[in-house]
Amino acid sequence: MIAITDTNGEFNFKYHDGKIQIKFTLIEYEHFTKKMEISKDLIPQRIIVYMKESATELDAVVVTGSKYGKKITEEIVSLEILKSQLINNSNPYKVSDVFLKIPGLYMLDG
Repeated sequence: MIAITDTNGEFNFKYHDGKIQIKFTLIEYEHFTKKMEISKDLIPQRIIVYMKESATELDAVVVTGSKYGKKITEEIVSLEILKSQLINNSNPYKVSDVFLKIPGLYMLDG
């Protein structure tokens, strides 16, 4: 069973009486597993979970005009790499605002 939280981090799921195990996952955090026993008489209303940050580095995202995605090491066309510092310092309102920083790139209807 999978449950996804809302914007407040709250979720609901159906259960059967007995022992359950809930696994919490979030990008850039270590997975956390909580074991508990629930029944109709013993239903926790709120579970508070503290997750530890992990040092996971995500792969780079390459935006090209190609029909299929490729890793940057497999791409043979000219690429412009935007450093994360440039993105953070420009404080973009939307992704297309970041693209305006690329020399020679012009956006229409963006």
